[in-house]
Parts: sequence; structure tokens; C-alpha cells
Amino acid sequence: MSILKKRFNLNWMFECPDAVLTCSTLKCGEKSYIVFGGHDKTLYLMDENLNILDSVTFDGWVRTTHSVDITNDGCDEILVGAGDGNFLVVKLVKGIDKLAGIMNYKSKGKVLSVIAGDFTRDKNIELIYGSEDKTLKIFENIDSSEPKFTIYYDSWVTACTLGYLKLLDVNTPIYGLLAGSKNGLLQLIEFKENKPEI
Repeated sequence: MSILKKRFNLNWMFECPDAVLTCSTLKCGEKSYIVFGGHDKTLYLMDENLNILDSVTFDGWVRTTHSVDITNDGCDEILVGAGDGNFLVVKLVKGIDKLAGIMNYKSKGKVLSVIAGDFTRDKNIELIYGSEDKTLKIFENIDSSEPKFTIYYDSWVTACTLGYLKLLDVNTPIYGLLAGSKNGLLQLIEFKENKPEI
């Protein structure tokens, strides 16, 4: 029996104060940042020199993040889901490298998964999150104060993503929302006739 050795070059490492549950990269023009959070209930903004530039504190673990340029200004926004039920969108304030909240919605349970994209195919970015309250909520845009669609489940919605999926019995790939739940359900949701269709 032979032993395999893992060989790699460690570029850098940062020691976090507690368990990291999520991390995303934020692109803004030519600059890149790292956004991460976890058990210490704090979302951090870090530059390429490993300097913490800013942080946002929650009353629960920072469970999930997703970066996307919602405002089409060349600078990503970050969707954040926290254990205290907060679904938050933060933006990098150019020039001072600080985070500013531009949308906040309070859920009845922990926010476990977040994603954003043009789910409805109307050239508008929808904001989507799955939660411990057994729902998947879809917001029409960044200016929405309430979800446009709510899909109910038998258990927590623990994962969600958007993309194309090629099924065996369909010739054309399907663009849709894929959602996963705590009880093992994995479901493809399409947008047809102005509403989500399972």
C-alpha cells in the first residue's frame, strides 16, 4: 500500500476568531475583497493585504453570503443570511472601503441560503433566500420591502441556487431555481406564466 502526499503551496492564511460558515469574493472595479462570517456573529470585509476594513455584527451566526452586481455599477453587492433572521444586502462604499446596508428584511427563522439572479428572465435581478421558517422567499428587486413570491416547504430550506439544468427528457436546458431542504428534497423551480412553477 502506498501513501499519497498532498503537495500544495500555501499562498496565505488568516486565523479567524471562530468557525467560518461562509465566504464570498466582492469585485469592485479592479479591486477584489473577501467577505466572510460565521460563529462569532460578524460579517467581515477584508482587502488583499488581509486587513479587516469593516465589519457588521448580527445577533446570530452569519450563515450564508452571495456576491452579485445588483445595481449594475461595476461593484458587487453582498447578500447575507444570518441566524437572527436577518436577510441583508450590503454595498461597498467606494473610497472609504466600508459596508453600508441597502436592504434588510427580517425573517421568522434563521436565513440558511441566499442567491440572486434573473430568475424571472425580465432583465431584473431577483433576491432569493431559504429559511428555517420552511419558506423560500423571492423579492422582485433591491427596492422590494416584501417578497413577491413565497414557496412553502415541509422542512427548512437549506440550499438554493440559480442556473441551467439539462434533463434527460428535455432537449433544451432549463433555467431555474434549485432548492434543497433539510428533509432531503431537491426541487427545480421554473418561472412560467408569470409565476414560479414546480
